[in-house]
Amino acid sequence: MKKHTSILLLLSMLLSACQATMEIAPDPQLQTQTAVAASLPTQTPPPTPTSDGALLPEAVSAVETSGAATPDEATPDPTEAPPTTEAAPTITATIDPSDVEVSCRTPMSLMLHSAFGAERMAALADEIEVQNLRTITYHELYQMLISGRCPAEDVILVSIDDLGSNWLRYDFQEMIRVFTERNMVLTVGVVTKGPQNEANWEYFREIASLGIEIASHSMNHYDLTIITDEALEEEVSGSYRIICDNMGTCPDTFIIPFGRVDEDGRVIEALNEYKMLVGIQGWLEISGKPPFLLGRIPPDNDNQQTTIAQLKATYSVSE
Repeated sequence: MKKHTSILLLLSMLLSACQATMEIAPDPQLQTQTAVAASLPTQTPPPTPTSDGALLPEAVSAVETSGAATPDEATPDPTEAPPTTEAAPTITATIDPSDVEVSCRTPMSLMLHSAFGAERMAALADEIEVQNLRTITYHELYQMLISGRCPAEDVILVSIDDLGSNWLRYDFQEMIRVFTERNMVLTVGVVTKGPQNEANWEYFREIASLGIEIASHSMNHYDLTIITDEALEEEVSGSYRIICDNMGTCPDTFIIPFGRVDEDGRVIEALNEYKMLVGIQGWLEISGKPPFLLGRIPPDNDNQQTTIAQLKATYSVSE
């Protein structure tokens, strides 16, 4: 009997030990589920609106902190315009200058040389200011013409001939300075006979940045009406290329040496690279298609009020 009781007691102790072990040992599946749950982001409960739809202050603070969208942000207002997208580029037709025909009067145009000097240049600038005239270049006039506009009566063109790319008189620089210091512009005709002087081209680039137009005045300043076709080509196209190469932009204007062209049109035909052809006398009307022909007159050396009066009379400008 005692032996049976001892066996039963031993079995009871073994059973209690097994139950304790089962309660303490972790469940591998339960561990995996717990780790996954811990890795998920904490979910913020949705904000509680008031009766009028607004968020409570503590809800607003929670939304701002979490970075979640407010109802106004999340629900588009149907009265608001849809988000804008970048518009496609507008394609506009370009004007082909060869298709443009104009009929305008030539504006007041004045021809100067180094002998005019800085003192007279200052007197001329004074008179231009007194009479409220506006200086432009031949390049600016060309842009005006191909856009379909004729120049106003208060416009005046001033040009200085015979600057050289291999030599440059100080008188020219002083005359030009008179205008640039007053924010006035003019056109200079450059003779491009070599060898080329880089210091001169640097000066031309400098004044071009101030609005001065650099025009061709041929290679050698020959009378273009009496030279051969080959020489004519070199005088006009050779000069064009030299200015293009040294200025970075090509000239629009050719100031014709001595203002001479032949009756059969050979010189004009050779100048087809240019847009504005400037002579001396005549050409008081600008008509037809490019290149446009314009005349000029010389100044009065004694009185610049007289110079302006002569310009107005020649180009039919009302007083």
